[in-house]
Amino acid sequence: MNLMSRIALISAFIIDIFLTACCSGEIYSQNNLGKIYTVKRTDFTIRMKDSVLIDCSKFIPVASPPAKGWPVFVLCHGFSESKESENPEAEDQAQFGYYTLTYSMRGQGHSGGLSNLISTLEMNDLLQILNFIKQDTLVDSSRIAIFGASQGGVIPFMAACYGAKVSTVMSDLASPEFASSWIENGSIKTTFFFTIDYDSSIVRYNTNIANLKKWILSDKNDSWDSLTYFLPKERDFLDKVSLCKVPILITNAWQDKFFNTSGMIKATNLLKAPFMAYFGAVAGHGADSNQNENNFLSQYDNNWEDYWLNNLNTIKIDSAKYQYASSHYPKTHNLWSFSHFSSDTWPPPDVVPLLFYFNPGGKLLHSPDDSDIDTVGFWNDVKDTSFTLQQAINTSFRGEFFNKRFFKNIVAFESDPLPNDYQMIGSPSAKLFYSSTADVCQYNIQIWELKPGSDTSLVTRINFTDRHYKPGLLKENIINGPEYSHIFHQGNKIRIVLTNLDTQPADSFLTTNPYVLPVLKKAYNTIYMGHLYPSSVKLPVLGLSSGIAYENKTPKEFRLYQNYPNPFNLTTNIRFVLDKPAHVKLKIYNTGGKEIFTLINGNRSAGTHIVTFNGAHKKLTGGEYFYEIKVGNTMKRMKMVLLK
Repeated sequence: MNLMSRIALISAFIIDIFLTACCSGEIYSQNNLGKIYTVKRTDFTIRMKDSVLIDCSKFIPVASPPAKGWPVFVLCHGFSESKESENPEAEDQAQFGYYTLTYSMRGQGHSGGLSNLISTLEMNDLLQILNFIKQDTLVDSSRIAIFGASQGGVIPFMAACYGAKVSTVMSDLASPEFASSWIENGSIKTTFFFTIDYDSSIVRYNTNIANLKKWILSDKNDSWDSLTYFLPKERDFLDKVSLCKVPILITNAWQDKFFNTSGMIKATNLLKAPFMAYFGAVAGHGADSNQNENNFLSQYDNNWEDYWLNNLNTIKIDSAKYQYASSHYPKTHNLWSFSHFSSDTWPPPDVVPLLFYFNPGGKLLHSPDDSDIDTVGFWNDVKDTSFTLQQAINTSFRGEFFNKRFFKNIVAFESDPLPNDYQMIGSPSAKLFYSSTADVCQYNIQIWELKPGSDTSLVTRINFTDRHYKPGLLKENIINGPEYSHIFHQGNKIRIVLTNLDTQPADSFLTTNPYVLPVLKKAYNTIYMGHLYPSSVKLPVLGLSSGIAYENKTPKEFRLYQNYPNPFNLTTNIRFVLDKPAHVKLKIYNTGGKEIFTLINGNRSAGTHIVTFNGAHKKLTGGEYFYEIKVGNTMKRMKMVLLK
């Protein structure tokens, strides 16, 4: 029996409901705006199919319901919290004529069971709770909305992708590949460790989570391999997004220190259901907030709710699907300012690469150094080989005990003053040529904006840990950072910092803890420069704002761009630009180098060309493929991922 059939079977079971008299009473509103109802709160439990009792509260207007019943709001809480964090909002909503329900997820609050860390286990609980709601004669089962953030945003979106039938899901600070984003590019986010390290009085975990913690603290490759295999299982659901039939409102923060925005951006290119998406300043997960953006988001949520739950035509679903805000100077109380934009597509049109090469003397230039080989490096300075990661975590990566055993090193590169404003939109990336003296090496790349004088602020970062490295080997890797939008101002400089400990001053969220956990193996990590091994950082910037975006100092004949969407299911677009008419060959290869398709073999005019590749052919399986373009004697190849 497949998973969808199992879910349908679970929904068909009679759910054993236990109403309790823990706390039941009436709540009276003082609000005189509009029609306000007295609300009755009832606390109760629902028995899941595996006999776990889930602690719930429902808030119902004390009045005769509409002919079809009350519309429903289900509010889902964040990880380590409980229904109590959502009850004030549920009470407020009920006063305006909604049946609202909150519940504590298993292993949290007063619910029974053990947490499996935001997985299909918790998702199936929500499906059973929805089935209970629909059996209540007081509700309009055709008008149910689910809202939540973080864990509370992931689980409803997951449920929608697994067949939940509701009016809409409003998902904040979530991602369909949240588990993978905790360990992206081989680096483990500190927030992941904190999430699985709560005291049992806050979260009660099952044994699977104990294994995750053990693997994080280990320095063995087989532990890392186990972590990367088991963590995404039953958690990431990007491959299910195309099955979602529920309208979804997405809001994400660029600076999210748990789940980056990249996963939701990928999801929007797979969604077939109606959606609207906001990326920018959203309070939570360590991100900057902004009053103007908060006001926009409040109206954004209300309009979406009215459209899908109350049948009020307050929005145009087919226009400006993407709203986003770009951070920029000035900073107030250490928070960025934000400017608001919108786009019908993502990425917005005319995004081009702005390339900076590492050069000797700490220079960041638009062309590589002329020397054949030039290098720069830094020590991963572990002074005590017996020092453990658990000990480092216990010190919050500070203090005399820590400093005697581990030392932070940095290598910095600065650009010339910027000739224009540059609006970065998308995922910054680094192309590294590197070597190390250890079998595990880490490169944390911080991107800063430097104002004249001494005002320097961290914008974003790119983290990379090579867990399967052979000491002394020169390797090449392209590493993508999290999606972000920021406006670098004319006259300021861009500073790139390479470091072995990704901390920043005045971080009110992580404090002295690093963004990713460091490697505790003593090593000298080398970065190569020069025209043979030109390490670089690429920023995607809006072409109209950026002047010329240089890739190198030689004349261009053509440019090849990353296919979009990527990953894709089942079609994707490949874009290339010819600076002059030329004969073009564009082919698709599998990872074994076998040619699969020829998309172009002929003359093409100068300008932009977009070719659609359809991966629906029955001989193609899901996985990695390459597309290769040859123009004259020049060839370029890029990787793409087909989801099936």
